Amino acid sequence: MISPNGNKALLKALALYLNSDFVAYHQFLCTTQAGIQKTVNTLKALRLLPIPFGEGGNALEDWESLYARIAKVTTGKDNFDRADLIKELNDLTFDSLRLGSRAKAAIHDLNIAS
Repeated sequence: MISPNGNKALLKALALYLNSDFVAYHQFLCTTQAGIQKTVNTLKALRLLPIPFGEGGNALEDWESLYARIAKVTTGKDNFDRADLIKELNDLTFDSLRLGSRAKAAIHDLNIAS
């Protein structure tokens, strides 16, 4: 990813956000081929994705802090299987998007089923 103004905090937040359960849920609902053999996300569906933060402000501090902790845990690995960090990522996403309990439950249910 590229940030025209070199905003590393924004890029870290986007990297985390794109790995959240909400994004998987959103893309599943917006991608025409979702759930058929192999899901192929589209640029059109990606552009429909709401972005819960702007360029700057205190909101990015939480994302950057979580990114640093995940980077430390995953050093030398190509993935991570830490339920506590995944939950923290999803909670941060839900809070940033101001999702209610029904939306959270729907996202949780779809991700358990997949």
